[in-house]
Amino acid sequence: MEQYVVNGETTFAQVPSERYSYTITVKGDHIGISLEKLSSRKEWSTSDLALGDYVTANNAIAGASVGDYVKLFQRTFDAGLNDTADISRNLIKVDSRTRCLELVVNIYAVGSAWKATYVPLLEERLAIVEAKLQDLDKKLEAYPVTPLCLEATTKLAGHKLIWKSFESDHFKVITGTGAIEVLIPGLYSISDELPQLSTWTVHQQHRQPVVFEDCPSVG
Repeated sequence: MEQYVVNGETTFAQVPSERYSYTITVKGDHIGISLEKLSSRKEWSTSDLALGDYVTANNAIAGASVGDYVKLFQRTFDAGLNDTADISRNLIKVDSRTRCLELVVNIYAVGSAWKATYVPLLEERLAIVEAKLQDLDKKLEAYPVTPLCLEATTKLAGHKLIWKSFESDHFKVITGTGAIEVLIPGLYSISDELPQLSTWTVHQQHRQPVVFEDCPSVG
């Protein structure tokens, strides 16, 4: 899968004196476009865009690849606002966090010409992070939280604790090492209170939220 990045600086017709840095990220047949306002360091970014997200029947170029469109966008970003009548670009405010990037290019082929307009939406970078965190919170809330408890006795072997065998569906002692293996997938919060330094080895197998509560020490 081909991956590369194209970047530079640009301006827009709305406020020609305001400079932006742009980045076009290519990952195989997907691209992403991001803009940073240099005076405020405020950033906007598209999602990963497949070809069909920005190419339509009205702006498609026959035989053009993703790389060809990236070169076209780069040319559109790099051109001076007054360099040519064949290229224009606008950054249009949709709401407080969303911008519409409008790239317009006159295409000439076989004696004909048409105006191709590409209008991907860019979200403020902070809004994207907040949305991802909200999605993660919803996923965590969907998992059951089951408190599990372990009680076991130990003996000292040099500077290590060797846990004795016990019956449990949730934990087991690893033969030969005396370490405890956690059999239930989850997120673990583990603490101990011991009279001297010790080593307690836990083997985590999976990643589903299960919270373990402390129990009184019995050994």
